[in-house]
Amino acid sequence: MSREHLSPLQVADAALSELHDLLPRIGGGALGIGYHRVELDTTVDPSPRHLGDTVLARTRSALHGVPVVLDKVADMSVAVEGPDWMLPIEDFTPIYLRPAAAVLAHRIVDALRDEMHKTRGMRHRAFVVATAPMAAPHPEVLTVAYGDGLSLRAAHNFDIGLASMVLGLDVLFGLRTLGEEKAL
Repeated sequence: MSREHLSPLQVADAALSELHDLLPRIGGGALGIGYHRVELDTTVDPSPRHLGDTVLARTRSALHGVPVVLDKVADMSVAVEGPDWMLPIEDFTPIYLRPAAAVLAHRIVDALRDEMHKTRGMRHRAFVVATAPMAAPHPEVLTVAYGDGLSLRAAHNFDIGLASMVLGLDVLFGLRTLGEEKAL
């Protein structure tokens, strides 16, 4: 019985699920970092965005939305052995996707901590994280998965220098501090 090669969509969906599980989450779609509340945008517009674009992020604290500039990219790549592309997604995930999603989660949390450091002294700080899909012009090797306030792009290509297939994952995101008037 021959196995099919994992599709970019299977990989992207599984990686997004891992990212959701790995980000420190508190109920209701909010992240908790220290004593600060961090809310994910509850809407992800599926149209492709670029670095520097602005989106209107809606959260529990900002129901009508606040503009957030998508000015950050968390990304990582890993070489994948040829036969491993034929593994069932349940076996591929703990080997490649869970560690990759952990790297992305750490990069997003680090950006949040930097933002929190910049706004020290502000009472009742709350933060919004907005993500948006980046363009995926070649769906046979590049695709986007999104849901529950997060978006992730996955790509795989052959790297001649490594003589291996490389899996790349990235998240286009932006952060916004909500002032006292918006914080709960």
